[in-house]
Amino acid sequence: MQKSLFTSLIWPIPVLALVIGVALFFQLQHFAENKAIEEVVAGDTTQLNSLRKMRTFYNENIVKKALATGSLKTASEFRQGNDLIPYPATFLHELAKIANDGDRKLSLTSPYPFDNRKGRQMTEWEKEAWEILSQEPDKPYSRQISVDGESYVYTAVADKLAGQACVDCHNSHADSPKKDWKLGDVRAVFGSMVPLASITARATDIRNSVFLTLAIGLALGLGVYLMLIGAARRRVLKAIEVLRQAATGKIAAIPAHRSNDLETTQIYNAAIGFIDAQLHRTSLEGERMSLANQQAERARIVTSSVGDFHTATEKTLARLNALSEGLISKAHALDTAAS
Repeated sequence: MQKSLFTSLIWPIPVLALVIGVALFFQLQHFAENKAIEEVVAGDTTQLNSLRKMRTFYNENIVKKALATGSLKTASEFRQGNDLIPYPATFLHELAKIANDGDRKLSLTSPYPFDNRKGRQMTEWEKEAWEILSQEPDKPYSRQISVDGESYVYTAVADKLAGQACVDCHNSHADSPKKDWKLGDVRAVFGSMVPLASITARATDIRNSVFLTLAIGLALGLGVYLMLIGAARRRVLKAIEVLRQAATGKIAAIPAHRSNDLETTQIYNAAIGFIDAQLHRTSLEGERMSLANQQAERARIVTSSVGDFHTATEKTLARLNALSEGLISKAHALDTAAS
């Protein structure tokens, strides 16, 4: 059984769409995950820098004024007295605790902790962040890490000594393990951890939304394509039917309004050419038959003339024969009489 040409044009499209859709599905997941991680890193960087700016504001506008009056003192354990306020670094630790939520955990770590934080050991990624941020303090640091079998995206920014008062405090404080700090030195690493699972879930939502939009668009496009193919098929079949009717002699002329399509126009032109050829052949056949009839008429006339001539000749010959016989008889009679 022969297949339709239009079927051959239609079936590759869904197959191609399926292949592209599967490839796009996995590619979208990869793209969405990378994009979601980039957004998390950018968002965490902004949040970390905002909290550092809050600490700077606290130091410049509260700590300095409070210490200048002599009525308040800075301390790590600021909750133990009404005349105590947190160190700027302690203030930042407290902000980090407040900012922590189910998905995000903030931390402020340094290889030079005060005595009250000596038990806090830096992780491998915090040490790496310290090394990199010490060299490039103005660029954020990020990487994927694993904690207790769970994956996280870790983002960190450099916490620099931005004011001379901070430098003087760290160089003079009894609990400070380092006494040669300079303005602009990286004092600590301010980092954020976000579970990769939550990022992946967000990426999956983005992927599904994008893929659904693309799938709807593809389905609409495929529907329009099938409609156009169907319309083209109907126009071609109509033109073929006209050609068939022309070939079988059921129509003697092609409708004036046919089609603007190149292919169907060519079919209609073929039908017109066929009809014109048929008319020309009919005309030639008529001329041939007319000529044959004329020749037959001439032959009939000639045959009739020959017959008439033959009849007339036979009669004449018969008279001549009869006359000849009469003369011969008379000649014999004369001969007889003379002898």
